[in-house]
Amino acid sequence: MPVSINHGLSMPCWFDLSVDEQGAIAANQADLKATVGTLAERINRFSPQSPTLLLGFSQGGVVAQHLVDALDQPPAGLALLSSWMAFPDMLAKTQQKPGSVFIGHGLQDSLIPAHAADQLAQGCAQFGWPVDANHRYPMDHSICLDELADLRRWFSGLNLG
Repeated sequence: MPVSINHGLSMPCWFDLSVDEQGAIAANQADLKATVGTLAERINRFSPQSPTLLLGFSQGGVVAQHLVDALDQPPAGLALLSSWMAFPDMLAKTQQKPGSVFIGHGLQDSLIPAHAADQLAQGCAQFGWPVDANHRYPMDHSICLDELADLRRWFSGLNLG
């Protein structure tokens, strides 16, 4: 889809991003709601009784957070990689809680600063979401082998019924 911060050029994304009055990157709320609605409908239809594990990288992490309350049952786990919290006022109203939250972020992330992961962890805690893993890695906006190993350990400890 066309992305405002990409000069309106199309690129793979979950929702449009623009720059707000303070110079911060802002997510398009209508696009995010549409994406969450579409994904929730598919997940609820295809795996209504199965434990769900939501993993999201960057924009996908924002989508995964907003999917928590849109699913028929809360996810067993929520992994948020190199992501941030968009629209915390919407998330504060969630009735469901993930079983466990994993947060991973690069210390040298040039797109989403590492302090966004701290804000994400604080927001999750405020909503009563159990942050069981909160890691920082010496990397840019990417995934590294250490993060994958930590994800594997976290995943193996989840209660998937």
